Amino acid sequence: MRRKILDLIPLYSVEKNGKKRIWLARIESDLDVAYAIIEFGQDGGKMQTTVREYTKGKNIGKRNATTPLEQCTQETQRKWLDKKEKEGYKEYIEDAPEVLDDKDESKDDKDAGDKTIYPMLAQTYDPSKKSKIVYPCFVQPKLDGLRCIVYKTDNRIVFQSRTGGHFETMDHIVTSLEPIFKKDPSVILDGELYSTDIPFEELAGLIKKKKISADDKERLKYVSYHIYDLAMELDFAERHNILSKLLNTPYRYLKLVPTHVANSVENFRERFSEFVAAGMEGVILRNMVGHYRCNYRSSDLQKYKEFFEDEFPVVGFKDGDGRDKGAVIWQCENSDKTAFWVRPRGTMEQRQEWFRQGESYIGKMLTVIYQELSEAKVPRFPVGKSIREGF
Repeated sequence: MRRKILDLIPLYSVEKNGKKRIWLARIESDLDVAYAIIEFGQDGGKMQTTVREYTKGKNIGKRNATTPLEQCTQETQRKWLDKKEKEGYKEYIEDAPEVLDDKDESKDDKDAGDKTIYPMLAQTYDPSKKSKIVYPCFVQPKLDGLRCIVYKTDNRIVFQSRTGGHFETMDHIVTSLEPIFKKDPSVILDGELYSTDIPFEELAGLIKKKKISADDKERLKYVSYHIYDLAMELDFAERHNILSKLLNTPYRYLKLVPTHVANSVENFRERFSEFVAAGMEGVILRNMVGHYRCNYRSSDLQKYKEFFEDEFPVVGFKDGDGRDKGAVIWQCENSDKTAFWVRPRGTMEQRQEWFRQGESYIGKMLTVIYQELSEAKVPRFPVGKSIREGF
């Protein structure tokens, strides 16, 4: 019998027509199977539901092995954090912004007369499973930017998010794009708005603004459009050849994402290590003969990145808001004494007990799973795994 393990805090956003949207996530378990249940739709209206079943953990036999429940919890909490950090959802409806990047929601809110191109999405590469990637393949660095489709319609250049919203702050890039569309007005570019000088959180907030100040305009000059594909019905080798010719002249705000051939898994792993050492998020793998399929998560396009696990001292605690009221959130410090908050794994009952006993955990070490370190050297997307009780 399935039982509820965890309810995540509801997240809210607002459509362009003013209607409120809600995004809910919970985790359930039945013996050795875990379930991630996501509900989304108009607040107070009809909801859509997706259910993902977890029958296996990851890294079986290794120190960082996870059970199905742990893996389900980790991925669902990460998805919740992505909704907040990358898509701008809020825990309180009064703070919710207008939706731009709402990947789960209805996609018919585009302006009249505009076409909408939904990009091809990547599957996750799992080294423990048989992959549909065929060697030799192409590999590219995985950027930590905002996905953006660029095309020309009605004599204007459109910067479109992965789910159909428009970015209105990219005027500084238009001049670089005009020669591209002069060569081929029908071309549809696929890439990311990215900056090596601006952290992701600031970058996302800046790009999604509707009105920008003079200072914002100066800051946006550090943002370039990094292009890695073309949305057209050819295999990737042909698409890349066309893209290379379109970008054979240097443009100030356009970058062609480096594309390399990997002849083996070992070769791909070498490139992955190289990309991560250079500050990239991970690696993208592409089958040479893979076709571009709009609005589709393709096995010909796969992403791979690794998460990290470290211990940090607990220096404080608080309880959450809404459904998290009374449940603990730990405050930790890095080696530079920079504090950050970590929501731990566990049932509501466990987290409520930890909150009641919070003082007794001060000074103990919390194992934290995270994606990477920010510029301030604190974990991004941290999830508390366990507290070390002894030495």
